[in-house]
Amino acid sequence: ALLKSVPVSRVEDIEIMYSAPPQYNIKGAAINIILKEEGESPDKWQGEIAVEYAQKSDAGGNGKASLFYPGKKTTVDLLYAYKHRPVFSKEELSATHTLENQAHLIRQTSKGKNAHNEHTTRMGVSHTFDNKDRVDASYTGIFDRYGSDRSAIIDISSQRIDTQTGSDGTYTLHNIQGDYAARFGLTAGGDYTYYHNQTDYHLLNIPQDATATERKKITSSSKQTIHRTFLYAHQKHSITKLWQLNYGVNYSLAHTQNRSDGKKNDLEYEEASFDTRQNETIWNVFTSVSGVFSDKLSAEASLSAEFYKATNESKEEKSTIWNDKAFFPSFNISYTPASRHIFQFSLSSDKNYPSYWSLNPSVYHFSAYGVIYGNPYLRPQRNYNAGITYIYKQKYVFRVFMDYTPDYFIQLPYQSREKLQQEFTEQNFDFKRQTGLLAVIPFTIGKRISSRFVTNGLYWREKDDTFFDIPFNRTTLLGYFQLNSDIDLSSKPDIKMNISGYYSTPNAIQGIYDLGASGDLSAGLTWTFDRERAKLILNAGDILNTRTPSAKIDYMGQKSRLDAFQDNRQISLSFIYRFGGFKEKEKKEIDTSRFGGL
Repeated sequence: ALLKSVPVSRVEDIEIMYSAPPQYNIKGAAINIILKEEGESPDKWQGEIAVEYAQKSDAGGNGKASLFYPGKKTTVDLLYAYKHRPVFSKEELSATHTLENQAHLIRQTSKGKNAHNEHTTRMGVSHTFDNKDRVDASYTGIFDRYGSDRSAIIDISSQRIDTQTGSDGTYTLHNIQGDYAARFGLTAGGDYTYYHNQTDYHLLNIPQDATATERKKITSSSKQTIHRTFLYAHQKHSITKLWQLNYGVNYSLAHTQNRSDGKKNDLEYEEASFDTRQNETIWNVFTSVSGVFSDKLSAEASLSAEFYKATNESKEEKSTIWNDKAFFPSFNISYTPASRHIFQFSLSSDKNYPSYWSLNPSVYHFSAYGVIYGNPYLRPQRNYNAGITYIYKQKYVFRVFMDYTPDYFIQLPYQSREKLQQEFTEQNFDFKRQTGLLAVIPFTIGKRISSRFVTNGLYWREKDDTFFDIPFNRTTLLGYFQLNSDIDLSSKPDIKMNISGYYSTPNAIQGIYDLGASGDLSAGLTWTFDRERAKLILNAGDILNTRTPSAKIDYMGQKSRLDAFQDNRQISLSFIYRFGGFKEKEKKEIDTSRFGGL
């Protein structure tokens, strides 16, 4: 979004990094936009107002108001945003569950809605001192209320059960950030995040012709409170005009309290109740060297060492979730033998942690047949990526790569051998490995159509020797094709069109799942007017409603098929107005990937 909003005249260079150096605090690939130095900004307010109406099965929308004061030494930015996101979904599940050598036919149809009403506020201040040192500070607050209302009809061996579920909850997030950049290459800072989430949930199973005493009612009240602190200090040295040394340390401390009070038929439900306190510390130290050997050859190499420890306390019992260390090398080299030919080699490595809530001994019934279990034994997954890229004429891209993920974790279902119940648990695999070939081919048709075709072929393997009593070692071939076209319909008035789509072949796997084909067709019209200060945008997303693939299991006695309708098809109308020369400013994202899950 930032790259699209920045005028070409302000861009000095764009660096595409398949492996971002550790000093960027970014995992995986990244795009580094280097802007030209601006002259003194006028002391006047700039701003943006944006509203959107979105129609799916239900109407939703969002709005945003931004203000920016570009003083000579001090800048101030303010933001308020609101989102209303109602979503309808429907699922059809058919299964054959073998229990004690007897096959039971399962048919389930479920549908319902959930909605979020989210408010976001932000204030940021930046000040540059006379000696060119700079300090930045910001506050972000997010306040969300959400709820769901669902129903299901389940047929288990010709016995019908009606299920009603619902939830209502809120979450609050406060984040304070501070950064200092010194003229001699030191950057230091940190942030503190407070997060609180509370959800009330109920489930009612009503067997056909049942009396009131035969009904099954489950309720729960769940809470999560997180205090997370992140601190860093990075130093940059210019060894020569062409070589640079970076080193630094990152520190993260998280205190998380998770609680769930469950009841079954108004009596305490111990299996679904817990009160845990997690404490986690992560130290990461790194060093990197980058430089230019010649006009044709440049390189960057880094090594990070991460020390991570987490403990869990409940009912005066304390256990260690993990206590380990890991080393992550990274290497990038670029060779340009001629202006038309660029060769790049990249190696990157990193780690992803499971969410805090998933590490709890939680039990969540979402129907008469399905239940989700937490897993206190989940481990972080490591990610390794290596690739060779060839760029022809600075626009045609061809890349051979391999992604290897030991301890890869994801949620999978398992039909219990002991009862008629499908159990979903997030578990670690032995590994996931993808080897592929990527090609990006831009082309134009006449003077008005600019297109980009992307194709990706994958050899995919997933292996787990400890998945219940059905270990797996599965492979597949997958193809992915994408086409994006920008069409200049008119210059006066300034009207542009975008058409994009992709198709993924029906060969993907996810553990014991076989996934069907998926795709997307979307289109948009943008009218820019009032001296490029105003935009009116009409978008149609997932026109054919094909983004969600079917999911089938037919493996070692496990047999089911899930056809899901997700509310992806959407038509939206947006209006954006900018004044005072407003340009989108880059902001640090708040990492909430491990929050929530109640």
